Amino acid sequence: MSIDLNALKEIIAASVFVVGLLSVLAPLSVINMSDTVFSIGNMMASGVLLSAGLVHQLPDSAKVLDADREEPAFPYATFITGMTFILLLIMEESIHLIFDGG
Repeated sequence: MSIDLNALKEIIAASVFVVGLLSVLAPLSVINMSDTVFSIGNMMASGVLLSAGLVHQLPDSAKVLDADREEPAFPYATFITGMTFILLLIMEESIHLIFDGG
């Protein structure tokens, strides 16, 4: 039994659409249940995105930034990533101090 390649692609595309739709609708039902559960879900999603960026994109950017030098003297990609993370952390804490009142 063989399935047509186009039919298989249509089944996979429909499956991806359904999973994506459920992923979009899931937080809408969770936010009404509990703020804590919604916050934990946000933290988990942020961790996944942060780790994907650090694991997959940081080594590539380090190669690009160090490509024109024979001997890399300073890890610019890692430094820029760290400074950006610290800047975003400072901005977030400042916003919490300003709008939450301390």
